[in-house]
Order: sequence, then C-alpha cells, then structure tokens
Amino acid sequence: MTRRAFIQSGLAAGLGTPVLAALKREQMDEAVEILARATREGPVAAAVLHVVQRESSFTRSFGKAANENAMFLLGSISKPICMTALMTFFERGEFKLNDPVGKFLPQFAGDRRGDVTMQHLLTHTSGLPDQLAENNELRSKHATLSEFVEHITRTPLLFVPGSKYEYSSMGILLAARVAERLSGTDILGLVERAVPLLRDALKTNHNEAEAHWELGYAYRFGGMLRESVVESERARKLDPGVKLTTSTMNAYLYLGEYDKFLASLPLSNDSALVLFYRGLSELYKKNPVQAADSFDNAFELRPTLLHARIGKALGFAIRKQEPKGLEIVQEIESTISARGAGDPEAIYKLAQAYTVLGDKRSALRVMRNSIEGGFFSYPYIVADPLLHPLKNETEFGQLVAMARQRHEAFKHSFF
Repeated sequence: MTRRAFIQSGLAAGLGTPVLAALKREQMDEAVEILARATREGPVAAAVLHVVQRESSFTRSFGKAANENAMFLLGSISKPICMTALMTFFERGEFKLNDPVGKFLPQFAGDRRGDVTMQHLLTHTSGLPDQLAENNELRSKHATLSEFVEHITRTPLLFVPGSKYEYSSMGILLAARVAERLSGTDILGLVERAVPLLRDALKTNHNEAEAHWELGYAYRFGGMLRESVVESERARKLDPGVKLTTSTMNAYLYLGEYDKFLASLPLSNDSALVLFYRGLSELYKKNPVQAADSFDNAFELRPTLLHARIGKALGFAIRKQEPKGLEIVQEIESTISARGAGDPEAIYKLAQAYTVLGDKRSALRVMRNSIEGGFFSYPYIVADPLLHPLKNETEFGQLVAMARQRHEAFKHSFF
C-alpha cells in the first residue's frame, strides 16, 4: 500500500461512516482496523487516531506509538516557518534574491557554489542534494544546524545552479543559517545556549557556587527539574548565601514538593520576592488566607516589583475581586509589551494570574509568549494545578505540545 493509497483509504473510512457524527467506540472499528493493519503489516510505523466532537473524544495509538502522546517527526513542516522568518529580512531590504549565498556564508565557496543565489535555495534549484550522505549519523547524534552547514559546504553540487529543479532540504537548511546570520542570533534559544557556557565555566572552577546556581536555573527553564534541584542544592552547599533573597529554588515548587520549597526560603520577611513565592506555595497547598497575606506583604514591601504586583492580583482573585486583579495584570502586560522583553518565567506567572482571574484568552496569549521566550518547563506546565481551567482549551494543548517539543530537544542535547 502506498502512502497516498493509505491516506485515501483512511479518509474514505472516516468520512464515509458516521465516525465524526457520533463518536461511539463501535463506530471507530473500521478506522481502528485500517490503522492497526497498516502498522502491523509495515506501510506505517506508528499512528495515533484522535477524533473530537463537542465534549466527546476517541483516542488510540498504534505500532511504535507507545501512547496517544507519542511525538512524530513532522519534517518539512518547519520549512515554511523558517522561510517566513527569512523573508522578513527580504522585506526589510537586508538581502536580495539574486545575492550569492557566499555573501552571507563565505565558507560556501568552490565547485560553482559561488553561483548559488538565495533564490536558488528558496526554489530548490541550487544543485544541493535533499539529504547528506552523513544524514543518519548527524541526526542520530542530534547535530546542530551549524554542524549540518559545515557538511553542506563540503558537499558537491549535483547540477549547475538554476539549470533544474530538485527538492533540497539542505538548501533550506542553508537558507535558515543565512536567517540566523541576518538576525544576529541563533535559532537555538538563550536557555539552550547558556548550558554549555555554564558547564565550561564549571570545568575551570567546579566550586563556583553562582555558576552551579545559574546552571540549575537553566535546567529549570528547560524542564529538567531534578537536575535543577541537584545544581541548586550544590550551589547552596558551596555558599549558603548565594542568591538567597534574589532568587529561589523553584524546581522544588514545580515538582510539587511544596514543603521542601518553603523550607528552602529564608525565614526573614525583608525580601518581596521571597514573600511572593511563599504566598505562591501556600496557594498551591490550598491555604488561600496565608497565600493572600504573603502576597499583600510582598506588595507592601516593594509595590514596583513585578512578582509583588502579580501576587497582589492573585490576592484579589482569592478575595473574589477579579476586576481589580485584572486591572493589575493588564497593566503589567502592557508594560512588558512596551519594553519588548521580559523574564519568561515571570511572564508565565502572569499567565497563571490571568487564569486564576478567569481570563483564559489572555492567559493563553501570555503563556505563548512565555514558552516562545524560553520558559518551556514541560513537566511543570502540563501538571500545573493553577492552569487547570485551561485544560479543555485547544490552544492550551498546542502550547503544551510546543513546550514538550522544546523540552525534549533540550533533554536530547544536554542529557
């Protein structure tokens, strides 16, 4: 069975029966049998069937898909995303379609590579192959874009640039590298870039408490929570005062170990950040009165601190004064938007506040900014009790999947 025939038969089974109309298990039998047979006999390695209508849903996994949350390589779906990013630079006049690729990547030279233009890359007419001879080796070790580009620059062209069309994933990879050069940043995020730098620093001085703490911070953002705890505890063992009132061991909180988190906080009440997190842990422990008191104390101590303001909004939610809380979080979001940047973990707290205050649409918008900004702590996000009201929102599922994808890539890269 060809892939096209398989898809057509699946559509026929799905659209030609009452599957989408009723969603009763017995009416899924034909679709289930098609997928089971396809994965059993070999045309398809793995599949997940997921059908939703109103409040009902049906999900089943097949083949190598261990469960309904199995991840699939979407492959070329990333091409339009990367190229849309590249074309924003074209619209700004930062490159022309007839510019030689070597203008941006000087190492791409020799063997008529100097004749390859940006237009050739974008139209699959560069002469570069679809895949490298070393493709499997590079993928198996999760090679970076830079490593792929290094191999591409040594790969012979298959034909004279512009003389014919041949689908080329490597041409698109090279174009993505040009986009990185034009933007001045890597596709890889700041969190991912921080890890190797901090690890290198610790090779020079493995007893540097602050480097251990910052490494734990990066691990936390990437969702490696147990590893974050190890680094943070090591930092505090080396220096009990490291970041004592300016940062907290949030991995405990994100793991649901609330008592350990509270015990890790200093006992003094002279830090608004500590008071906020004390309130947040009490909120998780379902102690709303204690939570509201801590939030109020944090705001009274330092009313301009972002966390203290979020805490104040959460306090209004606890007291059923949602309009007052929403006014605060909307003002915070406007300030962050005007500045064009912000701490993605703190922005996540803003999404939590919007959720608790009942504004789901704003919560999802801000949550997206947090994840895209570098806070993709998937194990925490997917289980966060404060986000429970969002669980049935389609966009929430999409955002969780985004966080999971980046978390898994982070895990593969560094662990």
